[in-house]
Amino acid sequence: MGGDQVTEGLRVERADGVVTVTLDRPHRKNAVTGDGWADLLEVLRSVRPGEDRVLVLTGAGEDFCAGADLASTPGQTTHPLGDTCLTLHRLPVPTVARVDGVAVGAGMNLALACDLVVASDRARFSQIFLKRGLSLDFGGSWLLPRLIGLHRAKELALLGTIVDGARAEQLGLVTGWSHPRPSTRPWPAWSPSCAPRRRSRCCRPGRCSTTPST
Repeated sequence: MGGDQVTEGLRVERADGVVTVTLDRPHRKNAVTGDGWADLLEVLRSVRPGEDRVLVLTGAGEDFCAGADLASTPGQTTHPLGDTCLTLHRLPVPTVARVDGVAVGAGMNLALACDLVVASDRARFSQIFLKRGLSLDFGGSWLLPRLIGLHRAKELALLGTIVDGARAEQLGLVTGWSHPRPSTRPWPAWSPSCAPRRRSRCCRPGRCSTTPST
């Protein structure tokens, strides 16, 4: 994929070395369908190191992502969510999540899979899986203990606690938060002119230097 692109539920813009990927289903709080995960995987695989310097992931409207849209594919048991997670972890350019509003379930873990997470004061994070009778996915069970420690991770996973932007920063889930919303360029140091051509495998405190196997 090259240049600007629009698919159902996803917008991709390239400008000055910045690839901006916008989840674009605001009527569903940007919940991602099975086809949407496949489209996102294709976009991630299309990133061109050297030409593309940084990838920014965000959501349209008032929310980041409400996770997987279970209602869109009733009975579907297979989708490329795992491959999408691993591909995001292994991207050879820095990745930034710009979070406003809801980021729950796979949507929360999608944000956490990025190297930097910048949240607004409206951001709300939750491992909402238990309320749907599901186990954590999109690498959440691997990421959370490494980011915030085992006991905090258990609290979020077993209670489905809702965490706002300020609390998320205290816990170490986000790099920073802003009022009222993150700007279009979410972190001053991460402009195309100064983003490294290749990122370190361990980009944030608390992040393991390896990637999850599932």
